[in-house]
Amino acid sequence: MPDDNKFRALRDLGHTIPGLCNYCKHDNFEGLKALNGWGTCRLHTYQHLKHENPAKGEGVSIHITETCPQFKWDPNRITQSGLGPHQKFIDHV
Repeated sequence: MPDDNKFRALRDLGHTIPGLCNYCKHDNFEGLKALNGWGTCRLHTYQHLKHENPAKGEGVSIHITETCPQFKWDPNRITQSGLGPHQKFIDHV
């Protein structure tokens, strides 16, 4: 059971869990690169100059610690995050 004093102390500090790429509905963290925190964004794309691209380009490289103005919380990521009662500190859900 969570300790109410712990949560009160965190709330008093202004503690929040920010919206980062690893919680975004646009993220794509798959494969070996994901083990190091790297993935791609399905929303923001570009045309790579060195090789063939999909018609709409490929997703820009992102790290789990990054964010952008188009961030959108993915409810499934929140559920899978293991945050449990700390979910109350999620910033702007």
